[in-house]
Amino acid sequence: QIIDVEDGSRQVGSLTYISCASRAGYSPRVLEAALFFLRSTSSFGDALEQSLAFAGSANYCPVLVGALAGAMYGVEAIEERHIAHAKESLLHDVDEVAARMCALANI
Repeated sequence: QIIDVEDGSRQVGSLTYISCASRAGYSPRVLEAALFFLRSTSSFGDALEQSLAFAGSANYCPVLVGALAGAMYGVEAIEERHIAHAKESLLHDVDEVAARMCALANI
């Protein structure tokens, strides 16, 4: 649940979000919001869930949070419920691209 506070900030669950927050798709604001959720939470799931509560599933913010939180916390932190909506073919493609990128980086 999102609550607008008198000072212009927004309350998202237990987090108070900065006053210039916007759920619109303007990329600098989306990045700012994504970084907020990464800094304000302590797990992949919390960051993703808070960003979904703030922006909704049709917004780029949760997508960016998922990508950055995945890099930050590692693939082990991504629970099955976080990717249950994705088609199997998409997950296979992502795995292939990730493997090629690791090979290019000698990881």
